[in-house]
Amino acid sequence: MVSPEDVRLMTIKRGQVKAKLTRIFNALNAASQRNVRPSLPQLRVYTKQMGVIYQEYNDIHDMVVASVPEENVTEQEAKYVEFESQYNETSTMIETMTEVTEKENRVPIQTTAVQGGPQQVIVQPQSFRAPLPSFDGKYESWPRFKAMFLDLMRHSTDSDAVKLYHLENSLKGNAAGVIDLETLQNNNYQRAWDILEERFGNKRLILESHILGILNMKKMLKKSSKDLRNLVDECTRHVDNLVKLNQPLSGISELLVVTVLTRALDDQTRELWEASISQTELPEYESTIEFLKQRCVILERCEKVVSVPSHAKFSNQKIHVPPKSVPPKTSHAASVPTDYVCDFCSGHHQNYKCSVFLKMNVDQRQAKLKEANLCFNCLRKGHRSAGCSSDKSCSKCSKKHHTLVHFEQQKATVQSTNTAKHHEVNQAVASFEEPVSSSCSSTSIPPGNA
Repeated sequence: MVSPEDVRLMTIKRGQVKAKLTRIFNALNAASQRNVRPSLPQLRVYTKQMGVIYQEYNDIHDMVVASVPEENVTEQEAKYVEFESQYNETSTMIETMTEVTEKENRVPIQTTAVQGGPQQVIVQPQSFRAPLPSFDGKYESWPRFKAMFLDLMRHSTDSDAVKLYHLENSLKGNAAGVIDLETLQNNNYQRAWDILEERFGNKRLILESHILGILNMKKMLKKSSKDLRNLVDECTRHVDNLVKLNQPLSGISELLVVTVLTRALDDQTRELWEASISQTELPEYESTIEFLKQRCVILERCEKVVSVPSHAKFSNQKIHVPPKSVPPKTSHAASVPTDYVCDFCSGHHQNYKCSVFLKMNVDQRQAKLKEANLCFNCLRKGHRSAGCSSDKSCSKCSKKHHTLVHFEQQKATVQSTNTAKHHEVNQAVASFEEPVSSSCSSTSIPPGNA
C-alpha cells in the first residue's frame, strides 16, 4: 500500500510538471502583450514540450488518484481539470501563432536593435541545393551530420537566425529539444552549435559506438543474401567511420574485425570462406569483404530461380496424353483426357464418377458442390451453371443442372427410394459417360461435364 509520504511526494512532482506548463503560458502571454510573436523554431520547441508535459502529468495524476482515499478523489480531479484548462489554453495560443506564421510564409526572427527593445525581422527562407540532413542523436551519426549541415550553410546567404531555425528543425529523436529556449530566443546560432558539439561531439564516445557496433553484429541464422548484405554494410560502415576518425585498420585491429565478422556468418558461408583462404596466412579484411560481396551476388541469383517440384499436382488441371500411333485412316480417333483429380476425394477420375459423391443424397450433393464452388451443370470449377458452356442438361427435366443433383419428391418406401437412387446413378453415369473414340473429322471435346 502507498504511504501518505509517497502520495505527498507524487503530489509535489505533479505540481512541478504543472509549473513547466505555467512558464510556457506566461512566456506566450507576455509576448502577446508586447505584440511580439515568438519565432517559428521557438513555437515548435513549445509544441514538443507540451506533449511531454501532458503525458508526464497524466502518469503522475493517475498514480495519485489510485493512492488517495476515495473521499479525496474529487479534490484531485478538480486539480486535473485546472491543469487541463490551462493546457488547452496554452495549446490554442501556440497553434494560433504557428498558423499565422506559416500562412505568411515567413520566418519571424527576434533580433535586438541597437537602441530599444526586441523587434521582429521577416526573413524569407532560402532553398538549398540539397535536402537538409537530419540528426537522430546517435553519436556515430554526429560527424556526418555536422559535415553535411555546415557545408550547406557555408553556401547559404541566410542570417544566423534563419540558420538556427534550420538547425533546430533538423534535430530528431534524442537530439530534439537539446537546444535550450534562451539560445533560441536570442537567435544565438554559434551557441547552439557549442551545445550540440559538447553533447554529441565527444570523440571517445563516437569511437566506442562504432567499436560496439562491430562487436554486437548479430549472427546470421541461415544463408540469405539480404541478411548477408546487411551484415557487410553494417561492418564496412563502422570501419569506414573509424578510419575517418584517424583509427586505421591494421595489425591486431584488422584480425579482430575479421574474426568478429566471420563468426557472425551462417555456417555454410563460413565454411566457404574458410576454404577460400590459405591456412598458412592471416586473413585480410579487404579480401574477406570482397569474398562476402561476391557471395551476396551468388545468393541473389540463386534465390531468384523458381523451381517447381516434379511431384507437384495442380487441382483440376487436365493432362492431355497424345493418342498412340495407329494406321492411317480416313478418320482419326478423338483424344480423350485420362488424368483427372477429383474435387471430392482427390482420386484420379472425373467428379461425376466419384463413388463418395454418388453415395450422397441430392441435398448432400448440392451442399458439396456449393462448398467446392463447382458448377451445378458440369461439376467443374471456374463458373456457375448460368454461364456454363456445356450443351448437356438434366436428363429428367432438361433444365440447366446435372442429373445427379436433380431434386424430386420420392415415395416414402425404402425399397422405392433405393431403386430410384440406383436407377438415377446408373442413368446419370451412362448419360455422361465419355466415348473412348469417335469417328469425326476433328478432335472432339470430352463431355466430362454434364
